[in-house]
Amino acid sequence: MAINSKLESKLGLTRGDVTVALFLAAATLAGFIYTTFFDSRERMPAHREMLALLRRHDSLINAYRASRVAELKRLIAPDSVAAWQPLGGDDAAADQIAERAEGAGRGGKEKPAGPIDVNHAPKLELMRLPGVGEKTAQAIIERRMHVPFRRPDDIMSIKGIGEKKFEKMKPFIVIR
Repeated sequence: MAINSKLESKLGLTRGDVTVALFLAAATLAGFIYTTFFDSRERMPAHREMLALLRRHDSLINAYRASRVAELKRLIAPDSVAAWQPLGGDDAAADQIAERAEGAGRGGKEKPAGPIDVNHAPKLELMRLPGVGEKTAQAIIERRMHVPFRRPDDIMSIKGIGEKKFEKMKPFIVIR
């Protein structure tokens, strides 16, 4: 006995009803198999775009937090504490502080207190590197947004930084 006649007798349906029901079941099964195993179209492209935007947002937030932490570390640098201590009778310390004040007054900039991570440092921190001004610092920031620095000498890819300038700033550069 065929499946059609079994369904007709058990469910009390006509032959046409059973044929339509079996056709719909077969078409649904075929569609499921096709979409599951053979369809190569991307599912939910908007979902993937949203995930990519969320990843980018998270990386920007992390970069901002890292730059804030670097700025705070710079502000609490060990050599900055010397300026807060009373001079007492130590003439060498007084001369050192006076030289720093004169250099800052003439437009000269203070050398960095410690190594600077060029992948995370804010613009003002980068400008403390020897030979780096506002435009060069901005160029470093723009380059690291697209391609992070892997080695200290990668900074020579920035316009205006050659071997001589790199040798002056090399002791102050760190890559993290």
